[in-house]
Amino acid sequence: MCLDVSENQLNELPEELGKLRSLTDFMASHNNLDRLPFSIGQLTNLSVLKLEHNKLSKVHPNLGNCTKLQELFLRENILEEVGDWIANLSTLKILNVDCNRCTYITEKIENLKLLGVLSLRNNLIERLPDEIGSCTKLMVIDVSGNRYANN
Repeated sequence: MCLDVSENQLNELPEELGKLRSLTDFMASHNNLDRLPFSIGQLTNLSVLKLEHNKLSKVHPNLGNCTKLQELFLRENILEEVGDWIANLSTLKILNVDCNRCTYITEKIENLKLLGVLSLRNNLIERLPDEIGSCTKLMVIDVSGNRYANN
């Protein structure tokens, strides 16, 4: 099942969202979301999640329960990190966090063995964790427009 609530000027998503257990694709881009509901972690069949162009400053740790997630788009929010919530998303193939305020990428990114595309353009990243070398399927790493330094 696919649900698209993009471009609706939503300020929040209802907790009842978690009852849609058969949801595989969820799009909520171009809204005014500043947080995700606790119930986001109940969407265990979710494969694609698009939350671009919102006001998210952090990702709810329960997103890590969405272990079938393959594509995650968080472009153009105000995220400051890609934190430990990502550790359980071992089926993730595409992660796009372009145009945020990220300064930190967790070392637990090493768990993303299927990750093929990591796009972190236009953030505040100075370095990537060494553990990114464990992501052996990576074909694209885009860190353009950052404060990247070769340390």
